[in-house]
Amino acid sequence: MCGGHGICGKCIVKIYSSEKLTPTTTEKKLLSKSDLASGYRLACLVKTLKPTRLKIEIPPESEETHQRLIVSGFMPKISIHPTIKKVYLEIKPPTLNDPKSDLNRLTSTLEKNGQFRITDINYNSLKELATVLRNDEWKTTVSIFKNREIIRIESGDTSKSCYGFSVDIGTTKLAGYLINLLNGKTVSTVSNLNPQSKFGEDIIARITFTMKDINSMSEINRCIIEGINSLIKEACNSAGISSNEILDVSVAGNTAMHHIFLGISPRYLSLAPYPPVISRGLEVKAKDLGLNTNIGSRVYLLPVVAGFVGGDAVADVIATGIHSANDLSMLIDIGTNAEIILGTKKRLVSCSCASGPAFEGSHIRHGMRASQGAIERIWIDPRSLDVSFKVIGDTKPVGICGSAVVEGIAEMLRTGIIDSRGRMDQNNTKLIRKKNDSLEFVIASRSDSGINDDIVITQSDVREIQLAKAAVYTGISILMKHMKIKPKEIKKFYLAGAFGTHIDPSSAIDLGMFPEIPLERIQFVGNTAGSGARMTLISNPTRKLVERIIKKIDYIELGANANFQKEFISSMDLPNTNKNLFPTIMKTINRNLFLLEQDKNT
Repeated sequence: MCGGHGICGKCIVKIYSSEKLTPTTTEKKLLSKSDLASGYRLACLVKTLKPTRLKIEIPPESEETHQRLIVSGFMPKISIHPTIKKVYLEIKPPTLNDPKSDLNRLTSTLEKNGQFRITDINYNSLKELATVLRNDEWKTTVSIFKNREIIRIESGDTSKSCYGFSVDIGTTKLAGYLINLLNGKTVSTVSNLNPQSKFGEDIIARITFTMKDINSMSEINRCIIEGINSLIKEACNSAGISSNEILDVSVAGNTAMHHIFLGISPRYLSLAPYPPVISRGLEVKAKDLGLNTNIGSRVYLLPVVAGFVGGDAVADVIATGIHSANDLSMLIDIGTNAEIILGTKKRLVSCSCASGPAFEGSHIRHGMRASQGAIERIWIDPRSLDVSFKVIGDTKPVGICGSAVVEGIAEMLRTGIIDSRGRMDQNNTKLIRKKNDSLEFVIASRSDSGINDDIVITQSDVREIQLAKAAVYTGISILMKHMKIKPKEIKKFYLAGAFGTHIDPSSAIDLGMFPEIPLERIQFVGNTAGSGARMTLISNPTRKLVERIIKKIDYIELGANANFQKEFISSMDLPNTNKNLFPTIMKTINRNLFLLEQDKNT
């Protein structure tokens, strides 16, 4: 998950070797003494000093399984006005009395229609023009980009077949949508993990990789292009069409993914003041990027707001409609980086928080992605403190996904297993134990798990979630204070993305990640980044709207805010140093502690 940097501790393997392989300092930190003694190591850090024969056992928790990816999302109805139009023509052939050029004959016939003013023709189409026109007795179909450029010509009438492709480039996943541009309907939806993950799980790791050497930038760019081409092939095979039928492409992604996709160095995104190379929307020829679509097709990239608020956040805005809302709304898209936008149709403010990979299971002792075998829900009885859980795939658990870690720690807070500082108390329950000088709480015993160990939430895991949730709430709090509003004034609270879709909002509120607002105001909108990308594919006016929207989105750099440190430190407490902000969880904690004390006395 960390790209082989020995940080996440997720590539645990058991090695049988006659050669003595001395553990690294990192392995001694991430693995227990008993694990190291049994031959468990981190695959990315093991190096042999000479050619040797190794036997490697991959435990269940290290095996890669199919991850549950969120590709669908809320999308409002919009009028269908794509940049591409296909027109069937029956052209008068040349005669000795009328020998004008084939291109003039084609364009004059088109312009009689009234809506076209042809100024250019794709070079490849020009080369084929004479042959194609004569293949079917001057009956042809012309594909026109923005009413001015001919990008494809075909023999006969193919005007009922017109496709585009939208892509959401997430840090963790890729989502692709094959769209019928005639009616705006999605023909095929495909997804996969972002293949760039091998270079690092988070944005900073990938930016760092691009600076490794002279070839690194082209290597990571080629990786994402190949990943998208794989999605295009899969979607076209599913629909029974050729990728040559794709005449337009739209792409949404965070600023780093946007730059890497374009082959632009993201180096300065990691250096203050974090400026992007380009922020406005951009149209590029697909062939220049290496995409396997029609040679005349274009690629539209949604504009970015700032260094870490990208086109995916802009796509979220247009899909949820907060740019045109009268009611005060907040939108949060949480991943390894969290983007937050607050406002109404009059004004929007945004920020980005380094929430880190903990929410996706990284840096968590038994954390994993939301795939088969992952615990996805956790409940703790407030009186007996017995733990129950639900597993993806209804199998024995091999780990805990990020949203369940949040829910588990919220349950630990509610039941008094941890205090407001996140500290565990061994006296509270027998399920808390000390191992390798650190406390841990047992979620699933070895007998109930699918691995040769108990599945636990450690004291270190609690700290990782505290840091992540504090980053998110700090961003929310600073935006609210900037707008001079209270949580109760937020009428709609949109949660986007995979983590936002699966998280239990009451647990997030109780931990102090989200402000305390009525649960009925919270709406799960799914992958609205993908929805926004599709909207710009099927509607050219939406592209123009997007350019107007970004001009009214103010960006706040949290690190430059005078209150950042104070807000972050306050947000590290559970739920917050200011307990008055979260009255509901405080009542729950006090009630459960009273019941536990009552049980002890009886």
